Amino acid sequence: MPLLRLTVALSVFGTIVLVITSMYVAFTAVGSKTVAGCQYRYLLPVVYPALYFIGMDGIRIKYNKNRMALTFLIMITVIFMVNYGKIYIFR
Repeated sequence: MPLLRLTVALSVFGTIVLVITSMYVAFTAVGSKTVAGCQYRYLLPVVYPALYFIGMDGIRIKYNKNRMALTFLIMITVIFMVNYGKIYIFR
């Protein structure tokens, strides 16, 4: 299990670095000290795998992990539908 946790931690860290790097290359002006274009929504898909593996073995979670996954999926879907409605339907 420690190897799996290490793999997930490195994957989460690597994904965050790649997202920030892509936004830096695509949107940031040359010589700027900040990363333009990197929003939290691009990092949101990394949150669930990170939280899921924090709760493995060492920390007991009272909630059913399947219910947690479904709740997270519903939250993401609601956020997507609200944003889609704002952009394309209720212009």
